[in-house]
Amino acid sequence: MTFKKTFCLFILFILTSSITNSQSKIDFSKLVGKWKFVKFDWPNFVPDTARIKKESDKNFKDAVYNFTKDKRLIITQTNVPKGYSTNLTYSVKGEKVYVLPLNNPKAQPQVLEIDLLNESLLKFYVVGMDPVGTFKRVKE
Repeated sequence: MTFKKTFCLFILFILTSSITNSQSKIDFSKLVGKWKFVKFDWPNFVPDTARIKKESDKNFKDAVYNFTKDKRLIITQTNVPKGYSTNLTYSVKGEKVYVLPLNNPKAQPQVLEIDLLNESLLKFYVVGMDPVGTFKRVKE
């Protein structure tokens, strides 16, 4: 192989690796805002996935997750008889979001693993649980 071909392959490798590394990083500044639940994606190994997915999507139909600038997570859901709202705090460490009850900072945090985060779409799962939730940004 000539030096020119080797050099071109090296440059291609560097470009490919830098693109891959940049895509694996999550820009958590895009997390702040309101996100409305769209659907769950369940892994194929869960038995009766279609039924579970349909029920889960129905139960979370109107859920809105509001990640505020002051590190609060306010979850509201109007799809339940009396409505539901909870006030939590969150912190970002590395590639994960740690969620805690507002009045109990010593509680075990719930860990969210972000799969996708951009201007309009958020996908995450709770570590230890199967479904991946998909959310769309709510325009304010």
